[in-house]
Amino acid sequence: MGFGTWIKSKLIGQSESKAAKVDGAEKVIVDSSPFYCPICLSVFSTTPFILPCGHTFCLACINRQITTSLQLTEKFES
Repeated sequence: MGFGTWIKSKLIGQSESKAAKVDGAEKVIVDSSPFYCPICLSVFSTTPFILPCGHTFCLACINRQITTSLQLTEKFES
């Protein structure tokens, strides 16, 4: 067996060994929901606004929600 053939056999064997390790690796499912705003359902494009309770929102979304809520409260209280 020539050196080139020997190298190829080692590299191919190594690749197959690595592929077997990857195939046998534990699959991990990552919950990506912490990266989405529950109001607009978009990925946070800027730093999210975190409420004291731990809920996170886009700053624009939570500001819009609070403003709308305050306007409706004023409308129904008057």
